[in-house]
Amino acid sequence: MSNLLIRYLIFLYVSLWSTNVFSELPLEAGSVHRDTSSFSHAQKLKVWDLEDVASVKGMQTIKSIIAYVSPENEQYEFVLERELLVAGIDVESKEVVGPWPLTRWPQETQDSDVSDIYNMEGAQEGDVWHLYAHERLIRPNSLGCLANTPLRYGDIEGNGLNSLALYIGKNDQQLDWVLFSPSAGKTEFSARLALQDFKNAPEQASVQYMSDALGHLGAMPGRRAYAKVYIDDFDGDEQQDILVWRKRFESLPSSDEREGFSLVKEVYRHYKKVEDEYQPQETDEDTIKGWLAANELTWQKGYPNKSECEGEEGELIPEMHDPLLNDLDVLQ
Repeated sequence: MSNLLIRYLIFLYVSLWSTNVFSELPLEAGSVHRDTSSFSHAQKLKVWDLEDVASVKGMQTIKSIIAYVSPENEQYEFVLERELLVAGIDVESKEVVGPWPLTRWPQETQDSDVSDIYNMEGAQEGDVWHLYAHERLIRPNSLGCLANTPLRYGDIEGNGLNSLALYIGKNDQQLDWVLFSPSAGKTEFSARLALQDFKNAPEQASVQYMSDALGHLGAMPGRRAYAKVYIDDFDGDEQQDILVWRKRFESLPSSDEREGFSLVKEVYRHYKKVEDEYQPQETDEDTIKGWLAANELTWQKGYPNKSECEGEEGELIPEMHDPLLNDLDVLQ
């Protein structure tokens, strides 16, 4: 076998391996409740085979179930409550563990460069980009339909332990990916995968797309922000790393010959787990770019990239790979 052919086979193997590892994660989808008016609709849970659901200690803290998961070889079943609480139900002792409120991950909100990616000038506290929100019922076909199955689980770290993975979204505006540790009762990691606020601007406006939420302030430019996640041992220390590549786009002026948006900011971050939570590392962006390039990891190979919408399964998520973003990276 020639050296050229050997090199080609090695290249092909690495390319396929990288695509599988970074585009798909070992996550099992939980069950979703279409009717979330009360927990009485969630009778499929094993523990709720009891004649009297209310006999489960702490059950009164769970009012409206969005989704639940029953991981194999776990003592607990886990539920996502509509008020954005996560709770475990001990099948043996018949009592609720938690519930734990979901709040924004401080490693994102306290990092000024990262928070600038999602900054919406003029927004007030309580708006969708500041707080977690979840609504699957109004526009369920946006952002790859990931939030339609908001609670999943899997062994992300390859250590035999399942993490809860949550996809928390608001209409077609926001999508957050959260890794939650029930054993620690806290968020291990989170990345705001998408934040969108734009609509077509009127003909006389100075921008092509204006802010939908802040339209009362005039034709403020529409904004779109996306993030891609990459998981592996990139620095060679035999510990898992998480890389996040974030991009922010703003509407082009109406006078521009191009149509759509332009890239105004991008940030690369490296996270490593310290005790029970991932922490940002002091890794320069050129090093992170080098790791991505060495592994032939493009924007399209980052997680998430595949749509789960009916009829679009396996296709690229349109919003995150949109030619209107006028960014060659998102097309590669």
